[in-house]
Amino acid sequence: MFSVQFLRRTAGHPYVLNCASGWRVAGHTALILGAGFSKPAGGPLLRELLSAEMIGRSDADEDVLAALSDMLEARRAVPNQEGTTIEELFTEVWREARTAGNLRVGDSAWPAAELLSGLTTHLASVCGALHVRRSGGLWKMYVGFLGKLWKECRSLEVITFNYDLLLEQLLDDVGLRFSYGAADGIAFDDNRRRARMHRSGHHLELLKLHGSSNWGICRGCRKAGRYLDQVTAFEKPYVPLRRRTCPWCRDKFLETGIIPPILGKAGESRHMGPVWLQARRALRRAREIIVIGYSLPPSDAEAVSLFREIEGLLKRPRITVVCGSKGAPPSYGQVFSGFTDAKKRFEGFAEDFVSAD
Repeated sequence: MFSVQFLRRTAGHPYVLNCASGWRVAGHTALILGAGFSKPAGGPLLRELLSAEMIGRSDADEDVLAALSDMLEARRAVPNQEGTTIEELFTEVWREARTAGNLRVGDSAWPAAELLSGLTTHLASVCGALHVRRSGGLWKMYVGFLGKLWKECRSLEVITFNYDLLLEQLLDDVGLRFSYGAADGIAFDDNRRRARMHRSGHHLELLKLHGSSNWGICRGCRKAGRYLDQVTAFEKPYVPLRRRTCPWCRDKFLETGIIPPILGKAGESRHMGPVWLQARRALRRAREIIVIGYSLPPSDAEAVSLFREIEGLLKRPRITVVCGSKGAPPSYGQVFSGFTDAKKRFEGFAEDFVSAD
């Protein structure tokens, strides 16, 4: 059992954690989240994005989603392409859309831009609708885990690859203030939330590396300050079907703040540069790193690069990986020279963590 006990607060080590393994670390903590964190609440895994269940939840055009599903099946039916991934398909759609191309689906030719629009609407609506009923057992598990982690560490920064707003809901329920990292480039639309962020006291940085279902981007916004683009964070999902004008410059429509699951995301997300930079700084500072539900696919070169930075630190942090009962994927052993594999699903890990003395 993973056992954590709060010991003491001193000037040299403001918070010290004592684990069953005997490790002792200072409490600067980075929590890294993937789809496995949101899965208990109904969040989709990558392979499930075009499943019948997820399509049934979506606000996107059913014909567009059917076309994407047909394209994926057609590619997998070709000899030597049986292993075609959703990421490879979405990458093809993304590239063709950027060059005003078309893609053939059966006997029809679809504008790639229309397919991409449907895809981002699908992701924003499905992920944005994720919500946990308050006071239920699942809600208690989530808020118990986050509340205790916040209490027992000196500082906490969350790095997530998820689009959903589950964590935002939980942080609000726990009473933790949060920002999205790039304060000048990502602004809250809600006046009360902006006012709370100006109060003194600690708050949590929530770094969403692939964007968020509640973000809308004004490209080249004249109110963007030192950044090229201005991101607006809404209280509810921003679904591109219901386009809104930028609340700052008032003269441009907002684009989706979601970067689809594609290969090679770095060149497609100039508004995300400051967030990735802050994520690297968080990992350099961390003495404790907990990874929950992220499979670390080798194809996600940017994430692999981010994680490998940890290995270059003079004082290496302790790393715990929570990726299910079968353990961490082989990619973790290729990136990290050593880590603790919890071999638990998140629910079991959280239960042990919360119940530990």
